[in-house]
Amino acid sequence: MKVLVLDHRAGCMPLEPCIACRLVGHLRNSMTLEAFQVYQALLSEASDILPDEHVEDAMTNEGVHVLDLSITTTNKLEQNNIVTVSDLLKKTRSDLHAAGFSSYIIGAICKRLKDRNLYLRP
Repeated sequence: MKVLVLDHRAGCMPLEPCIACRLVGHLRNSMTLEAFQVYQALLSEASDILPDEHVEDAMTNEGVHVLDLSITTTNKLEQNNIVTVSDLLKKTRSDLHAAGFSSYIIGAICKRLKDRNLYLRP
C-alpha cells in the first residue's frame, strides 16, 4: 500500500502527531483498502486547488473585527490593508512593529489569534 504524505502541522512529532497524521492513521485503520485508495486519489486531485501552505479555519476569510480587538487596533489594521484574518496571518511580528504597532498591541493580537489556534508567521 502506498504511503499518504501530507504537509505536517507545526509541532508534529512521532509521539505527538499533528491532526493530519492522526487523521490518516484513523482512515487507514477504519477504511477498506479500496476506499482508502479512492480517498488518496481525491486528495491528490484536490491538492491542486487547496491553498499553498495550510488549510486554515474558515474563519480566516472573515474580517479582523471577529478577533474582538479594540476599535483603535482594528482600524489601524485596516489602515494597513490588513482587512481579513487571512491577511493578518501573512504578517510577522516585525511586519506589525514596522507598521507602528506597539509590542503590547502585537501581544494582544497574538493572544486573540492563539485563542483560535492561529498564529502570525514566524
